[in-house]
Amino acid sequence: MSRFYDPATSPPERFDSLELWPNYDEVSADKQCVRMGLLPSVTTVLDAVRSPYLERWFIGEGIEEFKVNGGKKKEAVDHIYDRESTNAQFGTDCHEVMEAVMKGEPIPDVSEEVMKHSAPLIAWIKENVKETLFCEQTMASKKVGAAGTVDMVFTHKNGRRVVGDLKVVKFSWKFPPKPDIKYKMQLSAYEGMIQELRPDDYTRMSFYLASPFGQEKIPVLKTFEHTKCYLDAFLAARVLWENTLLQEMPKPMEGCELVETFDPAKYRK
Repeated sequence: MSRFYDPATSPPERFDSLELWPNYDEVSADKQCVRMGLLPSVTTVLDAVRSPYLERWFIGEGIEEFKVNGGKKKEAVDHIYDRESTNAQFGTDCHEVMEAVMKGEPIPDVSEEVMKHSAPLIAWIKENVKETLFCEQTMASKKVGAAGTVDMVFTHKNGRRVVGDLKVVKFSWKFPPKPDIKYKMQLSAYEGMIQELRPDDYTRMSFYLASPFGQEKIPVLKTFEHTKCYLDAFLAARVLWENTLLQEMPKPMEGCELVETFDPAKYRK
């Protein structure tokens, strides 16, 4: 299901399309949300942008699922796309630790493993963050055409203001993760929303925190600073997303109705 927000509420209230319209299919439910004036989440919009490396991963996962579920293709594909991530809670817990440290609040009760892998991030925050401006704040912007929750906005010790996004990822030194175009667009969209509340110059940064589920089990933090703004690219994706969702379904031209189906047997030698 897709995530939407109501820009008329403060903070913007979140809805999932199929929870609002449980008797609809996902596309029809999303259309209804757009017609209601709800704004899609930034990540919902970015579904319109291909991620080749994710597609390859899904194919591999689908092949493995196909092997173990009795060779049922549709069931294998549905399971891969609909299943809940087994690592999602770990990422959620790391975000809660980040939020507590950014706000100067007590760290919540999380597992020892979460604390172990969050340690590099905690150290970075304490060393570099001078002042927290926003943390885990939900925003909506009709100008940007989307809404979402911004992980962190802060003043760096060098005086720069930073929009940051935390990703908890599987890590490998051989194939270290790095932000793709979608993550850069996501950060630029968040900055566009923040500019409406607090106009200023911002640096965009991605924080990649290693989880214990990759090849490398040790706690690692990698930071990436993005100098180019990708808001125009996000706005283009927003247009593509809405046009794909609301596209018309053309009917055959008069006099061009299909009169028979193609029968391959007629053309076999």
